[in-house]
Amino acid sequence: EVRETNFGDGGLGSSIWDAGMGLSIWLCEHSNVVRDRRVLELGSGVGLAGLVSAQTGSLCTVLSDMGQVDEAEASILASQMPQEEQPQRLLSNLVHNADINGLGDSRCEIRRIDWNQIDGSEEKFAVVIGSDLIYDRADAPALAGAVLAHTAPGSVFYLMNKRGRQGLSEVLALLRQHGTVTEEEYTMSSKGVSADGDVGRGFYTTSLLLARFERA
Repeated sequence: EVRETNFGDGGLGSSIWDAGMGLSIWLCEHSNVVRDRRVLELGSGVGLAGLVSAQTGSLCTVLSDMGQVDEAEASILASQMPQEEQPQRLLSNLVHNADINGLGDSRCEIRRIDWNQIDGSEEKFAVVIGSDLIYDRADAPALAGAVLAHTAPGSVFYLMNKRGRQGLSEVLALLRQHGTVTEEEYTMSSKGVSADGDVGRGFYTTSLLLARFERA
């Protein structure tokens, strides 16, 4: 169970996107990927995939995104990005979603991570996950940098993304410079209107790509 927010409070992370659903289903079917490991979800949004990771056996899953948890972080955030661009309640909503799923304990942590504020002191994780993290080519270096900052040799990053998103190929090209990348195509069929606004005759399909990066 997760609570979505309005766009003003959470920006692009306010809703469940098709790739987030796809990654969550994939994690349920491949729970061995996260079992007994410390996992980081980048760009958690409402946290669906990260919560699934925590519920399917990870040692601990860290949900992360932009925004603030408390007033102290609000002042820091205000100095880094314009007020109108701040996802005001994104992290506090992640706290809420962890709590209502009984994960507000050592199995789940909430952390603010700004991909543009990497300083080299970041914690390294055995597994990093994310869904629909790239929409613009300009963001590719920051996303790749965040992945590299939170991984060590042997760590694995799983990205589920809608095919054709701008910047996706650029991110994978940057990661290939530091390890191996494999790609697998998925098609998700659902009833109704997709999270991306695609409308079909009762059903719609979304073409997804699951990329796996293992750091050398």
